[in-house]
Amino acid sequence: MRGDDRAVSEVLGFVLVFGIIIGSVGLLAFVGFEAMTEYQEGEQLRNAERGMVALADNFNDVLRSDGIDERAGELALREGTITTGSGGAVLNVTVETSDGAEVHPLESGNVSLGTFQYSAGGREDTIAYEGGGVFRGDPSGNVTISEPPVRCDADSGAVVVSLVAIEADDQSLASSNVQEFTAVKQRDESQTVVTDVEEVRLEFLEPSPYQNGWERSLTNDGWSTVDGDVFTCNGDDVGRVSVHVVVIDIEY
Repeated sequence: MRGDDRAVSEVLGFVLVFGIIIGSVGLLAFVGFEAMTEYQEGEQLRNAERGMVALADNFNDVLRSDGIDERAGELALREGTITTGSGGAVLNVTVETSDGAEVHPLESGNVSLGTFQYSAGGREDTIAYEGGGVFRGDPSGNVTISEPPVRCDADSGAVVVSLVAIEADDQSLASSNVQEFTAVKQRDESQTVVTDVEEVRLEFLEPSPYQNGWERSLTNDGWSTVDGDVFTCNGDDVGRVSVHVVVIDIEY
């Protein structure tokens, strides 16, 4: 009987050891798969950031040079989705001169910055080209990746408000391939220089989905914030403001 008990113990011990080994291998495989998936998704977002910054630099040539009406670039979507549209943030620009007069440089009064946004597959993270800058957002908040060309330099007396507004059809594209996108200039919404300036005011009549990123970017560039939606540039040396807003369509 004691010999039989020993045989049972050896079999039971083998089963337990084998079960522990199989369970450990399965756990490691599951954890490793999760870690690899997380790494791949993170790398996908980092690549999308770099691609969007390069694309924004190309698109902004339409804003920087009057002789350029079209610029193209590529973005690897990698199972992500691109969304375009004419909605998004609505911005108003007001210039107050030293004699108390108000100048509204935008021909239509306000400008909608539009939407060009990349959404990563399987995640809630987004990367967007908005106003000439690049922003990244997730459920916890949003940050600026590349600042829009809006500057408040009270020391030199020069204020620059340069913005790209997207006027495109509301549509989306999901793909795993590299996709070419083309920015086509539609018109100059404003190209104005105002002198004898006392204050320049930017007001988001409709906040951006990346409003926190805008706020940090503008305050870093010398703008003062009133309530997160209104930003001012003023000072004794502010005397000149250049406002240039270009409206583009994005084709793909």
